[in-house]
Amino acid sequence: MEVPKVIKKAKFDEHDKIEEPMDFDEEEMILSIEDENKIKSETKENFIAYCNRKNIKKDKSARTDFNLSKSFLNKKLEDNQKLKDKINNKQKGKNYGVLGQFEKEELMQIENVGNEISTEEELKLQKELKETYPEYCKRLKISKAKSRNKYNASIKSAKERLAENEKKKEFMREKRASITEKEKTDLSEIQKLYKQELSQRSSKNEKSKKSDLQAQQRSMENEEEIKKRLQQVADSMKKLRENETEDEKTRRLQKVAESVKNLRENETEDEKSKRLQKDAESKQIKRENETEDENSQRLLTVKNQMAIQRTIKKIEKQEKLKKERAERIKILKKVLPFVIRKGADFKNVQPFKLGKRDKICKGCGAKHFRTEKVQKDGTFTSCCKQGKIKMESGVPDYPQNLKDLMTKKHKNDKYVKVFDVNKRMINSSLSCAHMYAKNVNLAPGVPYLKIQGKVLHKMPRTYLPSGDNATFGGQNYIVDSAEATVARVQAGVKNNIKLNEELMKELDETIREINIFAQAYTMLKETVAKQKANEKATGEKSNELRLVFKGKPNAKRNYDRVEAENEIALVYTPGPDGEIPRDDIVIFDKKAGNNTYEVLPEWDPRVEPLSYT
Repeated sequence: MEVPKVIKKAKFDEHDKIEEPMDFDEEEMILSIEDENKIKSETKENFIAYCNRKNIKKDKSARTDFNLSKSFLNKKLEDNQKLKDKINNKQKGKNYGVLGQFEKEELMQIENVGNEISTEEELKLQKELKETYPEYCKRLKISKAKSRNKYNASIKSAKERLAENEKKKEFMREKRASITEKEKTDLSEIQKLYKQELSQRSSKNEKSKKSDLQAQQRSMENEEEIKKRLQQVADSMKKLRENETEDEKTRRLQKVAESVKNLRENETEDEKSKRLQKDAESKQIKRENETEDENSQRLLTVKNQMAIQRTIKKIEKQEKLKKERAERIKILKKVLPFVIRKGADFKNVQPFKLGKRDKICKGCGAKHFRTEKVQKDGTFTSCCKQGKIKMESGVPDYPQNLKDLMTKKHKNDKYVKVFDVNKRMINSSLSCAHMYAKNVNLAPGVPYLKIQGKVLHKMPRTYLPSGDNATFGGQNYIVDSAEATVARVQAGVKNNIKLNEELMKELDETIREINIFAQAYTMLKETVAKQKANEKATGEKSNELRLVFKGKPNAKRNYDRVEAENEIALVYTPGPDGEIPRDDIVIFDKKAGNNTYEVLPEWDPRVEPLSYT
């Protein structure tokens, strides 16, 4: 803002003796009512209005100019008010009678120092001293729960102000009486009396003169001089902050925090609401005027603060759970008839040995430990119910590579490590069906699985995935081994599990060779390839093919013709009316309605071999 230059700035030497702080008429320095109103209106405008009025770009330099302009205008209004008060006090001092100029000035100073409170205010303070705590809360309309400190502070303040007022009254009475007596005597004695008072307050007067000089100098400053002075103040504060030690910084921040805390504790509900409203308005104005970089920086800071708070809450919750667990254990030790102790605390404990596992059951040939109970006929109850359960003969031996992985004897150590940690994931990726259940997440502790509701086993109803979806389940045996391996490894990555691609390829090839359900899908793949080749050669459109897993091998089938068949599955073409064999698991070539999965009955004997390869 452009400031009108009233008078050229005077240069002062600090060693010069200045009798009068101003060498021009003070009344001419007072702003007119129009200028004062104009400055007040400009102090209320926001950053956007300032830039529009000045027709400048809204950037950081404009923001700095806006803040300096506001501080300059506020200081201008403050200095103008001081000048008004000073002129009023001078006019008040003209009515002190027949005293000399020296006595008039000193009497004015004494009365200003005295500054007695009015009779009405004194009566009000005395009334506040007599009122009780409930009357205090009722008068201020505040809660009784948290206002006892405010009440005590109010009583203390009233007592101090009344005591100070009494001292001032006594002082004024003595001074006025002494001045009245000395008027009848020699003027030199009056001057001695006031010089004693002057000697006591000389330092204060010097400071007030210096402050008046500074105020007059600042009132004549232009915007550039204000910027320069404020920059010097900021630099000096910065140097002080840079050179202060950690203890000094801690003390300063602690002092600021205590002062703010005291202010907050003693403020009323109205003051609190006004403060919060003012704070919200200032923040809103700041956000409206901030640049994109400032906005992103603020949001990032808030995000980091929220993350820190969440981490703190998480740690506090964990600590709380630990304390609760320790408390529960403490109570259990008191309630239980025995004391829970570690095994290492016990001495002279005889070990329990099962013996060698070399006892063979004569009913089924299973191996048992020597300490297990054997029947008279040489059979055991735990394996074949004393020979009542007959095992099917001719079951093929377990594949060697799987046996080596299970017993950790595989020649490749990397395969053993990956297989040992991720058995469940590997089994799920190689199976044709999957288990589905609702897991319940419980408090931290020993890892275990808790399922709520029913356990289901599902398998895909189509033998090719829809759209760009990856293959899973039995669909992995329709595509090539390499493509299926990539799909399985990527599924593991989604679940934060890193599988070995070479190991998965080896396992896929093994399952394709030995698993009869995987062979059924391979059979379907070969039949579809033959049909496509026939369609290309003859030009006739092929019929729809479906894969059905046999539920009852000897049951009658209502299909037109069988393309291929093995022990547990067959590929067929539906009848004229689209008939489907009953009670069987059917795999389609396309999505049939909204049913994407085939839910397997829990009593179906095919559930386990399909789900747990």
